[in-house]
Amino acid sequence: MFHHTEEGRKWWILWSMGLISGLILLDETILGTALPSISKDLGLVETTSHWVINAYLLVFSCLVAAGGKTSSLIGPRKAITIAGSIFILGSALGAVAQSGDVLITARMLQGLGGALLFPIPITAVSNAFSDEERGKAIGFLASTATLFLAAGPLLGGAISSYVSWRLIFVLNIPVVLVAMIAANMLFPKQAAMPREERTGFDFTGLALLAASMGALTFSLMEGSRLGWSSPLVLGLLTGSAAGFVAFFVFERGKSAPLLHVEFLRNPTLTAATFNSLCGQFSKMTTAIFVALYLQQGQGYTPLMAGLIVFIAFVPAPIAAPLAGQIADKFGSRTPALVGLCIAAISTLGIAASVQANTLYLLLPLLLIWGFSLPFCFIPSLRVVMGSVPEKHRGEVSGLNTTVRQTGATLSLAIGSVVLAASNDYALVFAANGLLLLAGLLVSYLYLREQNSQGEKPLRP
Repeated sequence: MFHHTEEGRKWWILWSMGLISGLILLDETILGTALPSISKDLGLVETTSHWVINAYLLVFSCLVAAGGKTSSLIGPRKAITIAGSIFILGSALGAVAQSGDVLITARMLQGLGGALLFPIPITAVSNAFSDEERGKAIGFLASTATLFLAAGPLLGGAISSYVSWRLIFVLNIPVVLVAMIAANMLFPKQAAMPREERTGFDFTGLALLAASMGALTFSLMEGSRLGWSSPLVLGLLTGSAAGFVAFFVFERGKSAPLLHVEFLRNPTLTAATFNSLCGQFSKMTTAIFVALYLQQGQGYTPLMAGLIVFIAFVPAPIAAPLAGQIADKFGSRTPALVGLCIAAISTLGIAASVQANTLYLLLPLLLIWGFSLPFCFIPSLRVVMGSVPEKHRGEVSGLNTTVRQTGATLSLAIGSVVLAASNDYALVFAANGLLLLAGLLVSYLYLREQNSQGEKPLRP
């Protein structure tokens, strides 16, 4: 039924890819409100409980570029089948986990499956739609996905309050199965890169990126417990810095790199990619630390905390297609700047309301923040996907998503550091607001476009 017309097929691609993106976003936010229940059941200390979230995000951010490469090599149909199977395995293991170590392992498997899945939707949708419709299509893709994002905190709170947090992992399985069936109906069986265009996989680049990200994340999250002056923490921080330098040097000299870092020489693309990092940092800080603040700091139930965080994400599905349409009509610079400005101001307001323990101020600020969030992502993503020829969109999508998911990983790591050092949730949100202001400044200086209809393709 998916193949009646090419026009109909592209819309089926859009909705099925939205389902995949939605699943990834759901698993980013659904465990935030369930984390206290998980910690109580499994006897986890605070740092270990944060690893339940960040194990997923860390593996995801390290391997998402490999996902874009894998999809290009073997085709989206086979890639979704393999990645979906890994995700199902991780979900099943998480549902029966009896210890923190097993649960963290399950989350790492989910991160691996999610990393292989996530680059596929944006590339498939960008290729299915014309330049004139791409911004709207990306907006609808984001809207569909953010329905899952918005539902995550509320579902997590309700399930952990009235059933069991284990059901959260079980629910992933039918969603992945539906996406796998749709992929097998939508994509040609042999939609892989032609053999003459294939190049070897960049295992060295992957190892350098994973080691550097892992060392940085571990040292940040465990620094308070181990001591910031301990040889292990100092060694990991130094090794991480050296590893990132080695990664960039190695990738720039490689003909078929894991990440095409040479694209970052273009200031417009770099600014747009940095916006994605800032938006993801803000999204995860709000989804996780607002839920923890409400439960651990204010004594709310998981359901009530989930409902409040849900309110923050309710505007996102409405604002997402609007952000895409505005960017298509007026260009990406103005909506990106406005979105970052509103997000920064509202986030600093959230910090003030937390400091004052004022729920009545917190709720409207969360709504404003939620409406601004898609404007941090979609106009910038439109710039990124329009900046390279079609054949390189998989690579640039992998680059953008890697940087974006690094923001998620850093949000948990830095938030944990600030909270451990100060025991003050307001400072966590203040750091979030300051990063958004940095994104606003970078965009003001470097995010450019050639005309009001959109950006012309850029070259590295």
